[in-house]
Amino acid sequence: MKAEEFQLKIGLKFKNPEFLIEALTHPSYLNESSTPIGGSYQRLEFLGDAILGSVVSLEIFKRYPDMSEGDLTRIRADLVREEALARIAYRLQLGEYFSMGRGEDSNQGRDRPSNLAAGFEALVGAIYIDQGSCVTTKFILDMLKDELDRIDKYGVSVDAKSELQGMAQSKWGKTPSYRVTGESGPSHERVFFVEVLVDGMVLGEGNGKRKLDAEQTAANAAIESLVDFNREED
Repeated sequence: MKAEEFQLKIGLKFKNPEFLIEALTHPSYLNESSTPIGGSYQRLEFLGDAILGSVVSLEIFKRYPDMSEGDLTRIRADLVREEALARIAYRLQLGEYFSMGRGEDSNQGRDRPSNLAAGFEALVGAIYIDQGSCVTTKFILDMLKDELDRIDKYGVSVDAKSELQGMAQSKWGKTPSYRVTGESGPSHERVFFVEVLVDGMVLGEGNGKRKLDAEQTAANAAIESLVDFNREED
């Protein structure tokens, strides 16, 4: 089963696997299933969102003792925004474990940042209910390590494209460019596929319902690659 495989992937054994199954169930699956069992991840997403905010608030409060309330608020928003959570979920390959309706699946739903971010929040909620606060806090901080390291090194981002531009200019003195590589879906649900390049080198790929969304997703992927590369260099 997908849930059993995912438990091995994240190194956690659920006492009640039904919580994890629910966290991996996209609402579209229930809409298309003739015999739906349990619920979708939406309730757990609600819980996980609150837990993430609490854990992140405490961590950055301790991590940055001299920082003002306004700056702490900006850092928290940066850490729990959709793009950041989607990056974490993508690293976990969370979308591959979703139970999802065929329509959503065929429209790149497993890679959609909003689905990935919501699924990650639901996963946090499921871990909290099943494993308690200590295990959940450790899981969250482990998952956020790269994001916290990124903020320590580059500061809080305004948006992914702006952040990537600053990183690329600092590292190479070059400005990123974006190229549409394809489109899919009907006109009312068009999905754009984009890659971001620096000096002809592809750094990341992304997709979205608007070209701008696809560019932001590609920029996020590039940022993750650069953070990983810089960590290996250090």
